[in-house]
Amino acid sequence: IVGIVVAFFILSILIILALKIMLALDVIPKKYDEILPVLPIVLTTTIISSLTTVFNNHLIYLNKAHLIILVGIPLAAMAIVLNMILVPLLNIYGAAISSLLLNASYLVSYGLLVRYYYEKRKTSSDS
Repeated sequence: IVGIVVAFFILSILIILALKIMLALDVIPKKYDEILPVLPIVLTTTIISSLTTVFNNHLIYLNKAHLIILVGIPLAAMAIVLNMILVPLLNIYGAAISSLLLNASYLVSYGLLVRYYYEKRKTSSDS
């Protein structure tokens, strides 16, 4: 997983650099320069979301797909609350931060569940 994170991080840097070059060469209109500060948050969210899918698939493999829904319901409620608080305060940054926090929560939740069920599976097979 560390290799995947590093690869996504490098890709994110390349995307930001490519955007800056295209802005400097007027390939992209200058008005898009305003999105540069929010781009690292969005790219980090995308990395976390991609990693979340890995753990999501492990839960399906472990026949624990119902946990995806059980985790998702309270996190969906959290997303609504975060958006109601952060978007009015921070506009686009609030939406980006809300998405980042939500996806990080999914990643941690699924990661902990996968770890628990693999350890449980290993313990039961050792007995």
